[in-house]
Amino acid sequence: MLRAWLPGPEVDAKLDAARFEPFTEVTLAAKRDRMRQRRETRKRGYAVSRGEIDGDVLGVAGRLHNKAADGVAALSVAAVFARVADERLP
Repeated sequence: MLRAWLPGPEVDAKLDAARFEPFTEVTLAAKRDRMRQRRETRKRGYAVSRGEIDGDVLGVAGRLHNKAADGVAALSVAAVFARVADERLP
């Protein structure tokens, strides 16, 4: 979540150095997919995970910032897909 607001070159370096092992069939393991997710998160202002870590879990996370608008933490909420009506999905 917080990575979405890092400068592009810093994100590139972190993604190049990391290995992403898929947890589920929808885990974003390719760098291009993670960069697309970063762009979408920045545009939306919050991150959404639809079964990427656990196939039955929906997650939404937002950035918390200090007075200087620096991202200092993230707050996430998770729910079981079956308990969230389709029209309420982000």
